[in-house]
Amino acid sequence: MLTYEPQRVEIKFYVLATILKSKIFACSAESNFWLYIAYIGGKENLSLGLFDKMSGIAIARLAEERKAWRKDHPFGFVARPTKNPDGTLNLMNWECAIPGKKSTAWEGGLYNLRMIFKDDYPSTPPKCKFEPPLFHPNVYPSGTVCLSLLDEEKDWRPAITIKQILLGIQDLLNEPNIKDPAQAEAYTIYCQNRLEYEKRVRAQAKSMAPQE
Repeated sequence: MLTYEPQRVEIKFYVLATILKSKIFACSAESNFWLYIAYIGGKENLSLGLFDKMSGIAIARLAEERKAWRKDHPFGFVARPTKNPDGTLNLMNWECAIPGKKSTAWEGGLYNLRMIFKDDYPSTPPKCKFEPPLFHPNVYPSGTVCLSLLDEEKDWRPAITIKQILLGIQDLLNEPNIKDPAQAEAYTIYCQNRLEYEKRVRAQAKSMAPQE
């Protein structure tokens, strides 16, 4: 069982407050700090044991992302942290869902995606993986999304939000980047037979329609 001495906890709070006073976040440092204390206090059912397993910067940023998402998010999208076996939140692993855009072959489908964050987030982007994998030129057979926005050597920036990531992936669905293919079959059909490609996409959307 983990024990926390008051003095050590106070030191951790001081270190976190110092981090949050930097310009890493565009949001208020004070709001981040108190939100984190609320987590430590158990108001969101997050166990103290997670503190030792997660980067202080990552957990504070993801807590703020969750708060912002619950306050305002695009219609039809889903993004929420998973839960550990003991019922505590796992802010490093999110279950998401992206709706297909209207008036496209993707319309009607709701595409499940897992977003996995590392301890050095937001310095590095999360891994985004469709579950199950999608038929798409920029989705690896494993389901992992190939997108410059999610590449730290390309367009990733620490200020990019979860909302921006999901909207960017939604755009990618109907506007694949054929210069950076990740799935041979979908890429080949897209380039050689667009009608067949859209037929496959519509069938996929139908199979992934939300259950009534």
